[in-house]
Amino acid sequence: MSFGGHVQDMVNRMKTNEALRKAHRAKFKKIKDAYINALQTNKRKIIDNRSLSNEELEIIKFQIRNDLKNERRKNIILITLFTIIASISLSYLIIFILNKLKGVQIF
Repeated sequence: MSFGGHVQDMVNRMKTNEALRKAHRAKFKKIKDAYINALQTNKRKIIDNRSLSNEELEIIKFQIRNDLKNERRKNIILITLFTIIASISLSYLIIFILNKLKGVQIF
């Protein structure tokens, strides 16, 4: 009754987990660098949270939330308009094709 297989399995899992951590670390660094570059290209300042007061942090959080709400609202409106236009266009196209095929007017 040996337990060598169990120990080897634990060692292999530890190696795999270490490799996953390194992979995730690189991915996180890549995303963080992309975010920082995006902020710098938009000419926004990177703000150090430790140097701000609680009121200033709340104001910044409020502004960010409002920007996200406005962007979400704009996206919803655009998607809704696109869906309405696409459905109207598709319905007229189907009616046009049915009229051509059958020679019968629906309207």
